[in-house]
Amino acid sequence: MSADLHDAVSKGLKIGLALGGGAARGCAHIGVLRALEENSIPVGCIAGTSIGAMVGAVYASGGMDHLEELLLKMDLLQLLSYFDVVFPHSGLVDGRKVTELLRGILGDRSFDDLSVPFAAVATDLGDGSEVVLSSGDVIDAVRASIAVPGVFTPFVTDEALLVDGGLVDPVPVNVVRSLGAEFVIAVDLNRYVVGSKQEDRTGGGLRRKRVRKGDGPSLVDSLIDEISSIMSDEEKKKKSKGPGLIDVMVTSINIMESSITENKLKVDSPELLIAPRLGHIRFMEFFRAEEAMEVGYRAAMDLLS
Repeated sequence: MSADLHDAVSKGLKIGLALGGGAARGCAHIGVLRALEENSIPVGCIAGTSIGAMVGAVYASGGMDHLEELLLKMDLLQLLSYFDVVFPHSGLVDGRKVTELLRGILGDRSFDDLSVPFAAVATDLGDGSEVVLSSGDVIDAVRASIAVPGVFTPFVTDEALLVDGGLVDPVPVNVVRSLGAEFVIAVDLNRYVVGSKQEDRTGGGLRRKRVRKGDGPSLVDSLIDEISSIMSDEEKKKKSKGPGLIDVMVTSINIMESSITENKLKVDSPELLIAPRLGHIRFMEFFRAEEAMEVGYRAAMDLLS
């Protein structure tokens, strides 16, 4: 364990977690949390953005075993079954099935029911401001935080349209400090995604290519082919061989979030930053949950042991 963290634990300082966004890479958060538990590091509060909000809410409710079991059983067809396509609309996916999934894990909980103080971060689509959700229905807060623009429809409230918090605060260090954290452990899932490389075997040779968030088979292609048959066979033949709509959109968001994260962490640095190397895991590859969990666990253990 790092000397500073050991000192914080021995002094009884309130340790907070800032869990960043990153879609399927968020499974690494589960590995990080397991490492913290094995090292007897108490978590006093959690703030999460996007998938970090989902994992944080489940952890704060005591449902991590259920979530881990569900993710470890996930395959591509199960993943696709959670996407209720409404394209074309304000988003490709409505999100009702994902909400039902969350409610099955969390139940009908308010923030007051959680055993650990928790906040989720979203973005007001109207004015671009950061919205910190820490009261009311936990499921609604998580649904707002995970609403990746163009993928999920915005979450509608009486006051605003809310979308993914990663647009304004990808790793919410400042938010977890506002919950009273005196020592912040931040988990950045996207540090090694933009501009990183992976080995990809095709045919008999080995080629290297840039890894982009959402690289690989387009989420649009998968959803359309497996669920909705929105496009005709003739339209499919006309599709470009280049990256799909979601590939381009999600990659662009990832580039933006990486820049925002770098700048924000310079202004408000966590006491400990965990940055698992997850460039090889793509945006929607939740069926690689076990691998992501292990990467997160190892990244945390390297800093804690």
